[in-house]
Amino acid sequence: MKLPQEIELWYVIPVIRKELVLVLKKHGLKQNDIADRLGITSPAVSQYVKDKRAACCHEAFQQDLLRSEINKSADKIAAQKEPNPAIAMKELNRICQIVKKHKILCDIHKEKDPSLGSCEACNHG
Repeated sequence: MKLPQEIELWYVIPVIRKELVLVLKKHGLKQNDIADRLGITSPAVSQYVKDKRAACCHEAFQQDLLRSEINKSADKIAAQKEPNPAIAMKELNRICQIVKKHKILCDIHKEKDPSLGSCEACNHG
């Protein structure tokens, strides 16, 4: 059985990063600048763009609520004059909290670990 934190680490965080990368590219930022702003490597940015990372769970992040929140975060990150990965970390954490609050983490957890049944690990029942 996987812990909710493992699901968040292996699936949720990579998808949030991928979505941020894609929106930041639409803002016209270059690969190296995106990497600097998100505190990740340039090759990681390339892998997100080419669907070599975070290929699963993408559909869960197409909900209007998450699209809107990812766009807000990307706007804040893109607006920086100098790259500050701490802003990206704060925004990523904010989106993770939304994913938990709206039980999207639970949906992904149940998809990845069908043995859960009626799980109460996150106190959502």
